Amino acid sequence: MSRISRCFLVFFLFPYFILAQANADVQTFQIREKLLNHQERIGQVLGFWALGSIGVGIYQITTGKTFVRFMGYQNVAWGAIDGAIALYALWDRSRKHKADPESIDWKRERDFFARILLINAGLDLLYISVGALLLTRSKDVRWRGTGAGILIQGTFLLLLDSIGYLLLP
Repeated sequence: MSRISRCFLVFFLFPYFILAQANADVQTFQIREKLLNHQERIGQVLGFWALGSIGVGIYQITTGKTFVRFMGYQNVAWGAIDGAIALYALWDRSRKHKADPESIDWKRERDFFARILLINAGLDLLYISVGALLLTRSKDVRWRGTGAGILIQGTFLLLLDSIGYLLLP
């Protein structure tokens, strides 16, 4: 191949490679931004649910009869755990947003998050089952209240994890 042919090839192919790399960078940036925004929304929803659960739970504990009080204990406990998870999720999202975009494999990160949501949805089904079992089978009003609280919390989490998975970018 002559020197002129090689120069001609380099001259015309170089822009193609530059554009291909730029397109890959844009796609990576889009995946990153969509995933981080999605994680932020899920963390915010979970955080608001946690605050609401704690508030309602405290009200139930202080004003309710036995069944409602035991539901309230579950709401406060689950709300505290959900709040801790939401805070961690928002902190982790912020940390990833500040990190060098090239330091994280965003497609792999998305796949990992999808697996987490699916695992959580499976656990949520377990919570719902346990809550329904306690609510319907127990003779003790305290266990029925506990079951109702678990059932409500598990149902919300199943909805959050399922919708979060279905809307994953």
